[in-house]
Amino acid sequence: MFALWIIGRDTELVLGRARYLAVYAVSIIGGSAAVMFLQPDAVTVGASGAVFGLLGAQAIILLRLRRSPAPVLAVVVLNIFISITIPGISLWGHLGGLVAGAASTAALLYAPQYLGAGTDRKKIVSTGWIALAAVAVVSLVLVMLAVLRLRSQLGV
Repeated sequence: MFALWIIGRDTELVLGRARYLAVYAVSIIGGSAAVMFLQPDAVTVGASGAVFGLLGAQAIILLRLRRSPAPVLAVVVLNIFISITIPGISLWGHLGGLVAGAASTAALLYAPQYLGAGTDRKKIVSTGWIALAAVAVVSLVLVMLAVLRLRSQLGV
């Protein structure tokens, strides 16, 4: 919770409450999708995948601000090392959350520019939300496919 408070408050400050919550939610789904696909026999709990998603978000924010993401990446590398060396920590949940958080934030901050939103503020905002929704849909589809695979394995 301390990590969420430290990382979350800075991320929310930059993104605003709604975009922050959306990135957080997509990060949870992305972490779940990664575990369901890459370690389907694992039992996981917690929101650490979402915290990793916020680390991914911060890295993208720093890149967008033309700042070095090295401090955030160092924290990511350290936490991946911890995830690998200590049993019972969900590496795939962390990595899935990291990727989903980075992708969601990139969708918000970079997609409008690449999709030709121009300088129209309303178009920039709507394009960013649509791009973020696309990342969310991909994550949800992955979860649904993993559920279908699990159901067929169980003969349900």
